[in-house]
Amino acid sequence: MSDYHGLIAPPAYSCDMVEVLRACRLQRWIFDHVPADQAVFAPWKTVSTSSPILDVSEADHAGSTNLHSNHRRKWRRLEEAHGQIQVDLDVQDPALLATCIEWKSEQYRRTGNVDLFSRPWTRALADIISTYHEPHFAGMLSVLRVDGRPIAVHFGMRSLKFWHYWFPAYDPEFQRFSPGILLLLKMIKDAPALGIEAIDFGKGENHYKLRLFNRRVPLLEGCVTINHPLWMVTQTQTKLKQLAKNSPASDYIIPPMRRLMQWARFR
Repeated sequence: MSDYHGLIAPPAYSCDMVEVLRACRLQRWIFDHVPADQAVFAPWKTVSTSSPILDVSEADHAGSTNLHSNHRRKWRRLEEAHGQIQVDLDVQDPALLATCIEWKSEQYRRTGNVDLFSRPWTRALADIISTYHEPHFAGMLSVLRVDGRPIAVHFGMRSLKFWHYWFPAYDPEFQRFSPGILLLLKMIKDAPALGIEAIDFGKGENHYKLRLFNRRVPLLEGCVTINHPLWMVTQTQTKLKQLAKNSPASDYIIPPMRRLMQWARFR
């Protein structure tokens, strides 16, 4: 569920990660969202990746002119076809959060991915986060309505200056209008008025992320193990994953592999 993980410690903190694992009674810990500046994980790295971020102070340059003009047309067509559009960026509404989760679960199933919200603890976590509204941490529920009807919702989190883009969802009936992107573009435009300096999209190569980001946070993927054979197994798994990703048949190989890995994580 987390788009960053690692040690919560002062920046200069150092330790032996093998001893940490032993103290936690673990044989290995697979990581794929560790900030690269956590140097204690560097010896265990197998792949360098990154998380795309949009610095909203330069949001005028985010995305192509074609992207923005295309979605302005979609906004007008949506309004002409269905009525007045209203956007609220910070709503406290448990029923709307339930709608967001329901739509997201349907999207996971429709696209053949594991439904993250099929486990009670994940839904409980979202409910808890939604109740926090402190200056340095808050759940953020945003909605785009047309004629009073919600058609796109996003649930995420914010710190004092960062907005973490987490669970976007939309009503499939309105898919041709790209309501999720319409809401995201409105979030980007109005973020500075909320004191937000950057929107963090989280790791991933989704099309919209690649069209909008303007900087990246370096991340590490790898595995800490307490014995060499386990490390070799993990290295082999990583290499197979990279081969599959670079294969011409990746569209057929990656989805079932991703479903298997996600299923294993939730066992």
